Amino acid sequence: MGDSQIQTPDAEQYWHLWTDDEGISRHQLCTISELKLGRLGPRNSPQFSRDLRSW
Repeated sequence: MGDSQIQTPDAEQYWHLWTDDEGISRHQLCTISELKLGRLGPRNSPQFSRDLRSW
């Protein structure tokens, strides 16, 4: 993971799906960016992710 040639990926779009208070299904096209290469656990392979709790 110390490879200085690894680039941060471009922003990605995804569909956010949820149900509102009236039980109606909703969807919205969203964008996620600022992904960082890391490990989610000590034995996991590196992957791009983002701490979504920082929103």
